[in-house]
Amino acid sequence: MKEKIGIITLHKNTNYGANLQAYASNLFIRRIGYECEIIDYTPMKEEKLNHLFSWLYISWKNNTSQRVIQRIKLLVALALSVPYKFLRLRRFKRFRRNYCKLSKPCFQINDAVSLNYTTVVCGSDQVWNPTITDGVNPIYFGAINGIKKRISFAASIGKGKLDEADEQKVAQLVKKIDCCSLREEDSAKYVSGLSGCSTVCVCDPVFLLEKNDYEKIISKRIIKKPYVLLYSIVSDEKMLEIARTYAIENNLKLVEICVDKNRHSSHKQLTSLGPLEFLSCVKYADTVFTNSFHGTAFSIIMEKEFYAVDNKNGGSRIVNLLSKAGLKNRLISEYDEIDNNSFIEYDDVKKMMQSYVDDSKRFLQDALMVQKKKVVNTGCMGCAACQAICNLDAIKILPNKEGFLEPCIDARKCVNCGKCQTVCPAMNEPVTNVIQNVYAFKAEDHLREKSASGGAFVALAKAVLSDGGVVWGAVQNTDFSVEHQRCDSFGDIDKIQGTKYVQSNLQKCYSELERDLKKGTKVLFSGTPCQIEAIKRFVLVKKLPKDNLYFVDIICHGVPSPKVYFDFINWLNKKKQSKVLKYFFRSKEISWRGNSCLVQLENGKKLCNDLHATSFMNLYYSNYITREACYSCKYATIARNSDITIGDYWGIENLNSAFEDELGVSAVLLNTDRGRTLFDRVQGEKYLGDITTLKQPQLTQGCDSPVDRNVFWKQYEDKGIDCVLNLYGGIRRNVLKEVLYSIKQRLVQKIKNR
Repeated sequence: MKEKIGIITLHKNTNYGANLQAYASNLFIRRIGYECEIIDYTPMKEEKLNHLFSWLYISWKNNTSQRVIQRIKLLVALALSVPYKFLRLRRFKRFRRNYCKLSKPCFQINDAVSLNYTTVVCGSDQVWNPTITDGVNPIYFGAINGIKKRISFAASIGKGKLDEADEQKVAQLVKKIDCCSLREEDSAKYVSGLSGCSTVCVCDPVFLLEKNDYEKIISKRIIKKPYVLLYSIVSDEKMLEIARTYAIENNLKLVEICVDKNRHSSHKQLTSLGPLEFLSCVKYADTVFTNSFHGTAFSIIMEKEFYAVDNKNGGSRIVNLLSKAGLKNRLISEYDEIDNNSFIEYDDVKKMMQSYVDDSKRFLQDALMVQKKKVVNTGCMGCAACQAICNLDAIKILPNKEGFLEPCIDARKCVNCGKCQTVCPAMNEPVTNVIQNVYAFKAEDHLREKSASGGAFVALAKAVLSDGGVVWGAVQNTDFSVEHQRCDSFGDIDKIQGTKYVQSNLQKCYSELERDLKKGTKVLFSGTPCQIEAIKRFVLVKKLPKDNLYFVDIICHGVPSPKVYFDFINWLNKKKQSKVLKYFFRSKEISWRGNSCLVQLENGKKLCNDLHATSFMNLYYSNYITREACYSCKYATIARNSDITIGDYWGIENLNSAFEDELGVSAVLLNTDRGRTLFDRVQGEKYLGDITTLKQPQLTQGCDSPVDRNVFWKQYEDKGIDCVLNLYGGIRRNVLKEVLYSIKQRLVQKIKNR
């Protein structure tokens, strides 16, 4: 079966270059033997311009004149333009339907997951220009779950430099691209500097095809008389005057391709052309004047006499192309720079362009042929230790279809050193310790208020920080991603406090942790047992000093999918018609026992155990969204691989019911002498417990795998988050239950107010 490729680009618009580069990319990839289609996704800003009335409304809205007469003139002009705009839109849609193999429509990034691509090609055109793509848009970097390989081909940022905030986002997304190329040389160097990744400069996709490829689809000649073609992407009176003078002196008709007609113009203006008609106008022109990159590109492809007029806004695109073609003398800013006795020798141009185009084709072919393999076939825990240990940049960490991170090896770079296998927790058995003692623990009240149970973690962290050490733990960011972060002051410790029922991303922590250990800094690292094992093996393989490294693992029920969590948050935003600011999986404002989910909304409301807010927790407890490796977890045992294990002390009532209060109790399992020494320094109430009184099933076995797990994920893939929340998240309304709960809440409130 052929490998299935998806192209993500800017195609659904009325821009000639954008549509023709998409057509060229698609055709070239299919010609070299792949099944390929263009992902039919469009950013909202572009989508609005693809509909007649939206286009007219935006034109009306963008005119800021307050004078009544001007507004009336604009209204008349827009009304007169309707037939032309309608015909232009229809011709572009017909071109995409007949010549661009499109996927089913995708309205958000998750819609592309079900298309089952193995590889996604990002580009060309300005797919990394935030002003066009609704901000830095991950889909244009191939950030689609389940994709095995991401390639950027001739991507463009469209401007010299990005904003600082956008730079950080772009850098992180580019790091996940396997083979990265851009259209402009200065942009390639700029993005490489931002991301630290290798980038190359390649040609625009329109050069992947030959002149005769376009001539096969070209429409009939539109202008019968000899003519000069004027094509401007940016309105330029000076260029118009240069073209008009040239046409008069050479006894040629002046024809302009433009979006809107100017009723005062004496020359012919074409406003309703589609891509095929555009190609026809370029092919049959005597000479072309343009300030457009693609106007310049197709003048070269069609072997026309042309002049590119510097518009001061085109960045390096046109200059870079003319340099490659040896035609820098065709960039002008004044009419006097035109030499009527100089003609372009296209045999020389072809020789100049040949290696540039061939290298670009070779880059794309090689990138598509790159073989990727898994580090581990089954049982991957998503720890990213393999990526951290590889100094050849041969491993990328990408989300699979379920949203869980998995590593893939680039076979071109791999030298089979075996380090990734040595460091992998899934491929090696842990060194464990026998639990020495079990304690019930309560930290000071003000520390427990933000903790999930008895505040054991924050009390341990406080002890390490007081020694000038640092603490690593899971943090939920404002975008609801969860990652491990470093904390070196007690003022920041609250961001690590509390339970996060989403798998934390460890990718950023390895290098910083290595620096701390080499400096001799005391480090407390908290995480799930598999994350603890990843760090232990990383330290072992790197031969880092470990005397100052302390491990605290949590009793883990299994990790749920970050993808499902993101989808849930977006669903909740729409359901409550207000943005979710914070999501607390468990909150002491409600209780330390049972369901205690709290949501803070932008409109000021708080949702306490709301039916919709708790639906994610219902999915989590159902085990449908748990990582597959968790069902056979090798760490679900009383033999622990950390210095200290912490969790909720469920069963405290069987040990000492008087020790429990409304702020919760932690279970602290001391597994090593080092752990005992650290715990002895911790301030708080301690009560010696017994492992038999601790009701934590995950100390003896992993979570159960639902027999219909595959059914769940098929429904999620086909019908989305709303479907699975209805079927498995408990949001089908039970009116009687809601009424009784409402009455109970009111009674409780009245009692409190007395």
